[in-house]
Amino acid sequence: MEGIGLLAREAGFAVAGVARPRPLDEDERAFARWIGRSFHGTMRFLEREPERRFRPETLLASARSVIVLGVPYFPGDPPAPSGAHARVSMFAWGKDYHEIIGGRLSALISRLRERFGAKAAFRPFVDAGPVAEKSWAREAGIGGIGKNTLLIAPGVGSYVFLAVVLTDLELWSRTPPFPLSPLPLSASRDPCGGCTLCLDACPTRALVEPRVLDARRCISYLTIEHRGEIDPALAGRMGDWAYGCDVCQEVCPHNPAGTIADEPEFWPSAGPGSHLPLDAAEGLSEGAFRKKFGGTSLARAGRRRIARNLEIVRKNIAGESVNG
Repeated sequence: MEGIGLLAREAGFAVAGVARPRPLDEDERAFARWIGRSFHGTMRFLEREPERRFRPETLLASARSVIVLGVPYFPGDPPAPSGAHARVSMFAWGKDYHEIIGGRLSALISRLRERFGAKAAFRPFVDAGPVAEKSWAREAGIGGIGKNTLLIAPGVGSYVFLAVVLTDLELWSRTPPFPLSPLPLSASRDPCGGCTLCLDACPTRALVEPRVLDARRCISYLTIEHRGEIDPALAGRMGDWAYGCDVCQEVCPHNPAGTIADEPEFWPSAGPGSHLPLDAAEGLSEGAFRKKFGGTSLARAGRRRIARNLEIVRKNIAGESVNG
């Protein structure tokens, strides 16, 4: 139904598709194996009721469609700062995507209620609930999951924020993905072919095999999710990354060079930008830090973690041992 795509576009989404809410048994088994190998690190919340991620009816009993939406966010190549600085992953250059995408979901649901009636049921998710967004995006025909474990959408690549809306409206049988053409099954299952650039480039060898990430070694996990000290052997490989990491995306041939997303809220001018000075957290209380970085993803990590990461970057740049 072309109207869904139009409503999604009006709400601020560049990509949309709808999947049938069937159980994703293969994905659920793969996730269980991943948890069984402890690759989720200290993210214990992932262990709770894992089946909910792959069975929409456990989240919305009346679910008849899974609407998947995407917003490209590539803000352009990072500028070269003067002096010693620490890098920030592109997704965090601007405003916090949870807040921005959440607002757009509310706008979309309002439009859907106007179109289909106030009694329609909806349950939205923006990377903050038990939903396997990438799996459902694949099912909706938006893209395929790459060997770096990220969704790769044709013409957009992996620099895309995903959101999901469960609804009791039956839309999946009538809604082609937009603005993308439905992918052949082979492409949606494996957009990478024989390419291993991301596996070869990972500084910490966190991609232990195609589509399997050991989060305990991933720089994004270490700098954002992990609390406490970081293993010196891994800290020494973090290079100048203070928040997240884009290496596996930077080398991906699917990410179009020079195609800047028309999303000013995610541009560096709207947030902390592409780099942080090494003293960005010095002399700040937790409250002052959150005030300084309020409305951005960095505020979620908090001062203590950012200060830890910046100290590691400082030592890496200076060639000092992280044990010192």
